[in-house]
Amino acid sequence: MPFFCDVKVNSLDIIDFFKEHEQEWIEILLELSSMDTPTGDIECNHDFIERYKELLTAEGLICREYDSSRGIHLAADWKTSEGDPDVVFVVHSDTVWPKGECERRPPCIKEGVLYGPGTLDMRAGLTLVVAFFRFLNSLEKQDGLGRFRVFVSADEEDGSITAKPFLKKEVPSSAVALVLEPPVSGGGLKVRRKGVGIYKINLKGKASHAGINPEEGASAVDAMVEMVHEVHRLRNPERGVTINVGSVHAGTASNVIADRAEFTIDLRFRETEDGEKADTFIREIEFKDQRIQMELEGGIVFPPMIPQSGMESMIQKVQKIGSELGFQLEASESGGGSDGCFLSSYGVRTLDGLGVEGEGAHSLTEHVDLTKLVPRCCLLTQVALMLPKN
Repeated sequence: MPFFCDVKVNSLDIIDFFKEHEQEWIEILLELSSMDTPTGDIECNHDFIERYKELLTAEGLICREYDSSRGIHLAADWKTSEGDPDVVFVVHSDTVWPKGECERRPPCIKEGVLYGPGTLDMRAGLTLVVAFFRFLNSLEKQDGLGRFRVFVSADEEDGSITAKPFLKKEVPSSAVALVLEPPVSGGGLKVRRKGVGIYKINLKGKASHAGINPEEGASAVDAMVEMVHEVHRLRNPERGVTINVGSVHAGTASNVIADRAEFTIDLRFRETEDGEKADTFIREIEFKDQRIQMELEGGIVFPPMIPQSGMESMIQKVQKIGSELGFQLEASESGGGSDGCFLSSYGVRTLDGLGVEGEGAHSLTEHVDLTKLVPRCCLLTQVALMLPKN
């Protein structure tokens, strides 16, 4: 069976290297976790990408940038790569946390656990990529290792809206995409993901006095309640359809019929047809008060991630590698979306959840288990070097 890597690399050498340099990986992870990168903050994104470029360039990667309205998307090729890549490491620079969060809650280590904003999602994954190429540089013979590329999205947390054209350009369907999102609880692979729809709804009504002439008003809040009630009827746990109404901003005062209401909807679905049905329903909803006007932003940002044909053997290969390192890599489903959803939708063989174990992504308890950092470095390296071509 042909493999991407033509050079035999000893598994024990891989393990020994990452153990010996463990403190380096922790220091890189701490540094990256100390930098804010809220989605869409151009300045923060620029500073982070400049630093990450330095780390990649130092390991012999050739970088190129793609500017966008949400920040810089970065692509980088390993120095021995020519032509299309065999393997693309897919990561993202943005986090869900606002500017200043790293100063308010600086990353800290307690009893072998690293706490802090963005540590799990996905500073740990970004660290594994640097560690992988540092290992390649430690080898005497580097020709024949394979053709490797890195792609860093600037707006994955919002669905990689501006990154998708560049993802498609930089991740050909002939490659294998290794997505460095955190694994499921227990360390398993994410081989399936739900599709994701993100909507921002702006309802406009007509203000009037709530006591003197309420009938002259058109309540945007009433319309919002009506819409939320109708949209919630789309929920179908058995088919994996979930609806969540997130942030809500409405009205001006208790004695004023609200002339505006803004809110967000998060849609998750397992089957494409369910997502399309819900999307159409949200866009075409009609209100009892026809004076209400609706403005809608967003839509389906990620399709469901479904394994490509022939992925079973590749997943089994990765599971075998994991078992040799002490991992039980269950093939699991995640309710969250990622760039892996988009990549698999156009035929890229995609393995997701190859980051570092931890808990609490997008929460105040977000953390990374540092005892898993070296093992996950070893896992990623062996997977990247030992994947079969077909």
